[in-house]
Amino acid sequence: MDSPVINTENGKIKGLKLKDFKDNSYYSFYGIPYAKPPVGELRFRAPQPPELWEGIRDGTKQQEGCYARHMLNFSMTGSEDCLYLNVYTREIPKETVSKLKPVMVWIHGGAFSTGNGKTELYGPDFLMPEDIVVVTPNYRVGPLGFMCFEDVSLGVPGNAGLKDVLMALKWVNKNIKNFGGDPENVTLAGVSSGGVITHCMMLTPLAKGLFHKAIIQSATAIHSWTFSAKSDGKKLAKICGCESEDEKEILDFLTKLPVKDLLKGRDKMKNTIYPDERRTFSPVIETPIPNEMSIITEEPMKIILSGEYNKVPMLMGYVSSEGQFFEPILKGKEFLVPSFEKMVPHPLNLTKGSDRSLFTADKIKKFYFGDKECTQEEKPSYYEMVSDIFFAYHLQTALRLHSKSLGHPLYFYKFSIDLGLNIYKKLNQAVLPGACHCDDVCYLFKMDLTPEIQHGSKEEITIHRMTKFWANFIKSADPNPKDNDPLIKVEWKPVDKERLNYLDINVDLTPGVAPDEKRIAFWDEIYQMDSALKHHKM
Repeated sequence: MDSPVINTENGKIKGLKLKDFKDNSYYSFYGIPYAKPPVGELRFRAPQPPELWEGIRDGTKQQEGCYARHMLNFSMTGSEDCLYLNVYTREIPKETVSKLKPVMVWIHGGAFSTGNGKTELYGPDFLMPEDIVVVTPNYRVGPLGFMCFEDVSLGVPGNAGLKDVLMALKWVNKNIKNFGGDPENVTLAGVSSGGVITHCMMLTPLAKGLFHKAIIQSATAIHSWTFSAKSDGKKLAKICGCESEDEKEILDFLTKLPVKDLLKGRDKMKNTIYPDERRTFSPVIETPIPNEMSIITEEPMKIILSGEYNKVPMLMGYVSSEGQFFEPILKGKEFLVPSFEKMVPHPLNLTKGSDRSLFTADKIKKFYFGDKECTQEEKPSYYEMVSDIFFAYHLQTALRLHSKSLGHPLYFYKFSIDLGLNIYKKLNQAVLPGACHCDDVCYLFKMDLTPEIQHGSKEEITIHRMTKFWANFIKSADPNPKDNDPLIKVEWKPVDKERLNYLDINVDLTPGVAPDEKRIAFWDEIYQMDSALKHHKM
């Protein structure tokens, strides 16, 4: 069956028979529509259900992701017509009852501004030997996915990109059985902004029952860079030539603007690389609209503290040197930070130049650099600082809060591998020890840039361990092997209310408690989280 045909609720789709990296066969179905094309009047709006098609749709060719700058080469690429997903499965259900397989829905990263679910970054070859069904949806990014207007009557309250993911989950719930997947055993997983979106799905009642476990890598919905202001659309319209202050006129202008011009205008907007400012075109806290799809209507921290969220088993973690992702912006700079007030996170709401802001900035400088200046020689300390501010601290905070109310197993990891498959580190031309932001993904998915894997190499062993851990969790909510695995001779203990157990995924698998404890305690003091955590009772 080299060209299998599967029935979906909207029509038939033809797939492709391929080989994974262990030379086992699997089936690939590319470019399945899960929503109506979000073009014309549907630009910026919540996704609509997919249309029926006649005949057999060709699922042997990949569809474009959302129109945006390419994540790696920065060229303009993709299409507005982008709401497609890919399904990978080892087995097609037969007429007789087949045992349904666990499903992973993978949400790509890209800072809400780029990325797609294509095989160039997320090929399933490493995961297919684990006999799970993998789904990789595209969703809208940048202004196409996160345009927002205050006037709710305009029907653009924000978060269209999040609503795309919700629509993809609904498609999985209705159709994945036909591909051999179990709709009652779905794990939602993502990295970076994909981790944020995964976390948002835990925090919205609209996603309840659509997934049953969550894997969150490097970022959560409480991270300081995740939520943007609601005024980005007005700023973009002005840059693109619309002087009106009327939101209806602005929406009409931006809806009719050629997509190339929309993105050219977006390129001219400042997109901060410092934590003192909000990002542009990211999720927003929506104003609730009666009878409309509202994803997040309260601050994520409030939702977690309330205990009213979708409680499912979780696996969370980050990499050892997330901050190496910032290496490209450091080239040629004598001083890596123009002013330490730029490193004071905006959620602290401190007025620039105020005594409190200056005091906090000085405290941050002294903690990481002592009396030294933040120059190229102090790059290891810079990496630690930005790793903590942008990634590690808020992930640990979310993890600690969830551990008090989740009522399900919660597994925590720190990924420290520094080998030949750390592709993001190589792309960023970082050379100091440690794993760069997203390097853990390189051992879960095969990329176009993945080199040949040498048999018996440390890279192959790490792929084995990572895919086993992730697949075991996807199958049973426990990453530990059920049999004697000669390459995994360690017990990965879940977090409990008293101990922050974690697994250091290095060449040696090392269990531990509370990684980066002193640095996390420092940021607890800055955010005054210590008292909040101590008094937080469920």
